[in-house]
Amino acid sequence: MSKQRSTAAAPRLTPQKKGKFLRALARTGSVPLAAKTAGLSVEPVLDLREEDPAFAERWREAEELAGAALEAEARRRAVDGVEEPVFYQGQKIGVVRRYSDSLLGLLLRGNRPEKFRDRADAGERGGVPITVKIQKFDNDGN
Repeated sequence: MSKQRSTAAAPRLTPQKKGKFLRALARTGSVPLAAKTAGLSVEPVLDLREEDPAFAERWREAEELAGAALEAEARRRAVDGVEEPVFYQGQKIGVVRRYSDSLLGLLLRGNRPEKFRDRADAGERGGVPITVKIQKFDNDGN
């Protein structure tokens, strides 16, 4: 299936623009934002990923870097916490460090799923089935 596109409307995918796109993708994890940063539209880079295995591999590596950065930020917020200002009568009087228990749980489930899986999953992995018997009662309650 051949695609018919106007070459006049699409910016040329130069090596510089490809590199700029991949760097932005590694930094942001967003294909539309990376394309915009490189001065490209999304369709040509998607097409190139399908046509060029080397570019597709570099794309995958950029997404891995973006994912690692997100995981590092999640860990920072869960373990190190984030300082938030405390105000009293409109004046900043200090800071409080907040931690994210939900991010910590997510990280634990991702790194040690055998130990920290959701309890709902436990029944699917060798739990005991539960049998429920429902009785019909007549109007007299019998």
